[in-house]
Amino acid sequence: MSTNMKKTIVDALQGFKKEYQGAQAKAAVINADPAYTPEGKEQKLAQVSADLNTKAQKYRDTAISAVDAGVQGLKQKWGSGLAQRLTDAGYQIGLANTLEAIKSGSITRPEDAQAIIEVYKDDQIALSSLRNAFLKSGKEIDKDFAALIPADNRDRNIQLLEQLKENINRYIVADVRSGKGKAWGSFNQSNVGVVASMDSMSEFVNTSLNDDLSLI
Repeated sequence: MSTNMKKTIVDALQGFKKEYQGAQAKAAVINADPAYTPEGKEQKLAQVSADLNTKAQKYRDTAISAVDAGVQGLKQKWGSGLAQRLTDAGYQIGLANTLEAIKSGSITRPEDAQAIIEVYKDDQIALSSLRNAFLKSGKEIDKDFAALIPADNRDRNIQLLEQLKENINRYIVADVRSGKGKAWGSFNQSNVGVVASMDSMSEFVNTSLNDDLSLI
């Protein structure tokens, strides 16, 4: 998917927020108009609500599709990368030599350890092997080097994206007839809550995810 999925999601969330605020403004005008009977107000508000929910479906589908594409893309990226590395003889020889250097105690400078970690930063199996090699030496400095290796966050990444999708599916919907809408988390079920929920999800996407929806 060539589209920037991160931007697609944020645009959908903010697009719905704008539509929701507009619908609430229309509802306020209708509710304040003494010319309407209660039945007339209900009819008008029902139309505003129906129009909003039609637009909400579009934004919801767009955001969910982007998240699904991100999850699929990450799984493919991780899987294909692993397959390529496992069948790359030169890569595997280099990794074996690096593990042997750690075992022999040749890595003594933090800068060298960090450089090695950087080489294998996209290979979680290699990073796990490096961590184990450092820890097995029993040396305090090697324990420090092992601590430099980032944890494997792939499962957490997918979990957060699935949670994001669940929240998008659940909360991009509103009913202006009662002046209430569903908000993310424990926000008040109100205009402020809906706006806050869209902003909260947008902030998460903007600050926690890369363009391909991997965790920053």
